[in-house]
Amino acid sequence: MPASATPVPCRTADRLSRSICAALALGTVPWVPALAQAPTTAAAPHTLDSVQVTGSRIQRQSNNTDTAQPIGVISGEVFVERGFTNAAEAVNQLPEVIGSLSDAGDQEGGQTGKQFVNLFNLGSERTLTLVNGRRFVGSNAAGGGQGGNQVDLNNIPASLIDRIEVVQATGSAVYGSDAVAGVVNIILKSKFEGAELDAQTGLSDRGDYERHAFSLTGGTGFADGRGSVVVNLDWSKSGALVAADRRWTSRGFTFAPNPANTSDSDGIPASVGREDHRMSEHPLGGTLYTAPAPLAQFRLNVGGGPVRFDHTGSLVPYDVGDYVQPAYAFGGDGLKISEFTSVRTPVERHVLTALGHFDLTDRVRLSAEVMGAEMSAYEPINQGAYNSALLTTQPNGALRFGTDNPFLSDQARDLLTANGVGSFWLSRFHTDILPASGVSSRSRTQRGVLALDGNFEAAGRYFHWNASANFGRNEGGFSSYGILQQNWLQAIDAVRDGSGNIVCRVALTDPGSACAPLNLFGIGQSSQAARDYVTGVFGAQYETRQNNYQVNFGGELAELPAGSLNFVTGWEYRKEFSDYRPFETSALGLGRSAPVAAMRGEYDTNELYAELLVPVLGNGVALGPVTGLEFDGAYRTVDNSLAGDNEAVSAGMRLTLFEDLTLRGTWNKTFRAPSLYELFLPRSMMTGTGVDPCDARYIDTGANASLRGSNCRAELAALGVDPNAPLNSLITNVPTEMYTGGNAALKNELAESWTAGIVYAPRQMPGLSLVVDHVEMKIKDAISYFDAASTMQACYDQPMPNPYCGNFERGPDGQIVQGSMQVGYTNAGYVDFGATSFAANYRLPIGDRFGSLDLGLNVMKMRKLLVSVSGLGFDEYDAVGTGLLSSSLLGPTPEYQARFNARWENGPVTVNWNTQWYDAVVYDHSYTIETRDILGVPSTIKHDASVQYALTDRLSLRFIVNNVFDREPPVNIAVGAGAYNDLSDVIGRYYFAGVNYRF
Repeated sequence: MPASATPVPCRTADRLSRSICAALALGTVPWVPALAQAPTTAAAPHTLDSVQVTGSRIQRQSNNTDTAQPIGVISGEVFVERGFTNAAEAVNQLPEVIGSLSDAGDQEGGQTGKQFVNLFNLGSERTLTLVNGRRFVGSNAAGGGQGGNQVDLNNIPASLIDRIEVVQATGSAVYGSDAVAGVVNIILKSKFEGAELDAQTGLSDRGDYERHAFSLTGGTGFADGRGSVVVNLDWSKSGALVAADRRWTSRGFTFAPNPANTSDSDGIPASVGREDHRMSEHPLGGTLYTAPAPLAQFRLNVGGGPVRFDHTGSLVPYDVGDYVQPAYAFGGDGLKISEFTSVRTPVERHVLTALGHFDLTDRVRLSAEVMGAEMSAYEPINQGAYNSALLTTQPNGALRFGTDNPFLSDQARDLLTANGVGSFWLSRFHTDILPASGVSSRSRTQRGVLALDGNFEAAGRYFHWNASANFGRNEGGFSSYGILQQNWLQAIDAVRDGSGNIVCRVALTDPGSACAPLNLFGIGQSSQAARDYVTGVFGAQYETRQNNYQVNFGGELAELPAGSLNFVTGWEYRKEFSDYRPFETSALGLGRSAPVAAMRGEYDTNELYAELLVPVLGNGVALGPVTGLEFDGAYRTVDNSLAGDNEAVSAGMRLTLFEDLTLRGTWNKTFRAPSLYELFLPRSMMTGTGVDPCDARYIDTGANASLRGSNCRAELAALGVDPNAPLNSLITNVPTEMYTGGNAALKNELAESWTAGIVYAPRQMPGLSLVVDHVEMKIKDAISYFDAASTMQACYDQPMPNPYCGNFERGPDGQIVQGSMQVGYTNAGYVDFGATSFAANYRLPIGDRFGSLDLGLNVMKMRKLLVSVSGLGFDEYDAVGTGLLSSSLLGPTPEYQARFNARWENGPVTVNWNTQWYDAVVYDHSYTIETRDILGVPSTIKHDASVQYALTDRLSLRFIVNNVFDREPPVNIAVGAGAYNDLSDVIGRYYFAGVNYRF
């Protein structure tokens, strides 16, 4: 191992810290919890290389993570040994990281291809990501209803990472807003001698989903060691994977209404799991209806049954499969959604980084960081556009045509005429009209940091100071093809002119019209000119800027018997700016949604903070068995120009007994300010689904089942709908038009948390460490995104009338009216969270002859994750153990998950074995056999292995196999749910080969 690449220098005095530090340096496991340091007998001299452990600005003399907070460390060595080419791959291995945004398919808009960290599944907007202890400009383009200032880990040079430190459930008092769930601090290598080239390529066992990576790092010291510079180029590219590429994702599994169900007490489930799900209402080529409604009785039957257009435009018999109800058919010729679903989005990233410092004097250092990154991604496939009988209103509803349309083939016209049909409604999927159906995303990020650090001594005490300016800019855009609605209406209105040519009707009165007539009968029958005329590019460009200035001063206030009383105080100014500019097509509403407004906003903060570290026992001062005791505290007050004033407080304690056992704990008061997108996101139209509480399957369920039932039945009766007749609500499963946007009245969300931990490292067993940590947190006034499901639930699960019922309209047929649903952000919710983690690490004494063997086990139990979007409690949802296909607000959260790691090193050979296990999850805690025939997803396990061989001191080769046993995901995962990507390997066995060369 090159000395310059050692992630954690072991410069500690006691046995416990040395053993853990050595394990980190050797890359024993990808995550090692922080251990408490036993008392030392002598302090190391202060230098400009003194460091700050994540979660504190108080300087320490080594990279030990000995604090009251639970801190995990990921060694930089695991990136090479396990083939990680993105910081997100390493961070997502942590048991505490659940539900992160990744390159899994079915992302939305500007989030396509991005990587956001999500600690404890509390939402990525509640995890603060730092680089070298400083903020990094956010990359959130506000897609998918996810607000916040999230950092895209694609912008971080993975090959330059020294280590990653993760602090749980605290950080706001030290770093400010966003550190509610915790802090992820990515620390880059500041010194490097020589040059290093690393290259890697990967391919799945099925011969697809290629992944390639290349990095080049060079560095040198100069001026007799007073200066250092490091330059790094990091590149990676991944391929595409769609659901049709795998047997398990192409099955088209979903839950369908069970016609055999008679009541909620008959022992027969209301929904049953089935495969080969089809949308019979809008197949490729199109099918015909007598009215623009999805019910079976409105299908146009010709010659004894329904018909569809084939590739040539002829009408042929249409096999609708096993039709259950609208949107639910199985088998047959209908549209199979899984064939238009992405599993992995191709991402290409370039990152160029330069780091340097120069010691102006022995006491003053000037340092700089310059970084530029580009990321591009393209979702390979999506559902695109359609005109479907499922959507009963325009512009997405079925289209009416007469048999005199000139594009009808003679066969189709003759057949319709012979059956007395003069007009019909066409319901069709337009995959042959749009040039492509996926979403393209791109971004550029620039970051520059200039800092001065210094120290001095006065009155026999040590003091340090630093000042820094941090500038960041992220700009990008996202786009996709869509229908130009006005052109569309003109193009489908085709007639013949005086010469018998097929033209747009508008061309008869406007000969200069550029309209090209569009043929929708058949598959691929339209001309290129017509397709160009009716389609356009929709999307937006965005820009985020961050200016951050800091001044810190700290040092030794007094010398106590157990050590120095240390403090830090500081001032920080931060300005955030966002600019969202929709394309002209989107801004003018030329497509099938309402015009999208531009957004421009900014806020700034003035922040004052202070920390104190008080050693009571230690450094040779003991009280019986108590060999160490220290207290720490931090306070920050923030003046936000938009969200107002707030404060964060943190207090911690570490108690060491017999130098073997350490007890630690913290109490924290934290907050998160609303992001600019949450405040000012422009109002726009989107499509989505949501469980309708008045649907027959859910009307008598929920925390307030009787109130829900009475509210729903009363409203249905008032509309003239039989309240006792089962309602099959379309919005539950069929994409429905709705409006979304920001909320300028948002205020800070507040959180209170505490942690408690035990660390045991017995002197009788060197190399063994056992750690248990518990975290509790309550969030109030949570900034929640009220989606369609939560909006309807908030309406019907409390006494009516109430404000939530005014956010949508139910029509005379009992269905939610298209375009009436209003969704968006509000300060309403709460979260009650608790988790316990256990870690065991042991270096086996197998002797020098057999090398070294390191074992690690990490287990996390999610004790509770209670969420209420409304904040009123009636909609409280327990996400623990709730899973892949539910309407959980936070996605799948297994009750238990575990990681096992084994690393054997002997001479030039290094072998790693890694196992991930997730507990079984259920769809919803309220489901019973009366609700569904399959109540959950079984536990899943995956094994990865790697071998690295050093041919010389400079050249090493590696080979990696992920999912060694080619473990398939559970049979009952749902394509398009997205969440299955977090818990199950949908790729299958995968191979990497890499080479590393130093010169």
